[in-house]
Amino acid sequence: MNSEKNNRFYADFEARFRGPRSIIYQRLKCYLPLLEPLREHVQTFSALDLGCGRGEWLELLEAQGASARGIDLDSAQLESCHKRGLKASCNNALDELRALEENSQTLITAFHLAEHLPNEELRHLIQEAHRVLIPGGHLILETPNPDNLCVGSNTFYLDPSHKRPLPAQLLQFLVQHGSFQDAHILRLQHDQDLSQRKSILLRDVLQGVSPDYAVVAIKGGVPHLSETLKSSAKAFGGTTLNDLCHRFDQQQQQLDQQQQQLDQRQLRLFDEHNQLKARLKQLERQHEDFQAELKQERFNLQMVLKSRSWRLTKPLRVIIDLLKR
Repeated sequence: MNSEKNNRFYADFEARFRGPRSIIYQRLKCYLPLLEPLREHVQTFSALDLGCGRGEWLELLEAQGASARGIDLDSAQLESCHKRGLKASCNNALDELRALEENSQTLITAFHLAEHLPNEELRHLIQEAHRVLIPGGHLILETPNPDNLCVGSNTFYLDPSHKRPLPAQLLQFLVQHGSFQDAHILRLQHDQDLSQRKSILLRDVLQGVSPDYAVVAIKGGVPHLSETLKSSAKAFGGTTLNDLCHRFDQQQQQLDQQQQQLDQRQLRLFDEHNQLKARLKQLERQHEDFQAELKQERFNLQMVLKSRSWRLTKPLRVIIDLLKR
């Protein structure tokens, strides 16, 4: 296999399946408001991005005035960073953290890295991140959301280097177990219009849950930053599987009720139809009886008109008519 092509495997894979660099750059902007209170709290904002990839997040941080650097094991991804003048080097995430001093970093991030790591390595990474962060420093771990059924059962496994999906509650627990007191789940990249729709389809239940989520945690020691982060995280409730299932079930119950009402109305109309049909038959019989009576009366009249007595009394009837005039 061509070595150069082999070296570019993951870069080419991300370009096809994760999306263009410009799209990822725009998506990552959602984190900037969360970091604004932290930026105001520190004099020097130092950030380390683990698994920095093409460097979209590094570029965003530098634009905000942060001192940002990244590490990655993929040479093609690092080359993309270097072409843009971004600070990035080749190293293992855990080794990089272990080499840093305590309380030396303002922000540590890892976008779509956690799902690549064995459980033990991930736990050690979280513990080392806590050691390295300053009091009030933030940790951001973003990963695919297996609550999205299409992600959890299909698209997650497109990446051959993924270990296993991480449910949000598990990653939150791992972060909390790693000494972070405050860890919040942020649900991301969902269709904003879905919550406004009057009705949803089964497809929405299968695909509509926020496809990504992040656990954002803060190292204790700065209460006002903890409270601010807690308040800001509420805006990232996203779309959950429970929400969509509940809406879909309610919608189905309403449809069932409507169907029951239609069935009941159909039964009433059927009964009315049978009653009208019976009445019509009754009227048809009465009509037949009337026609028979009319026929008989006509026959009787004809018999009278043809009778001898009717002919003999004709002069008398003429005299009576003349007298009446």
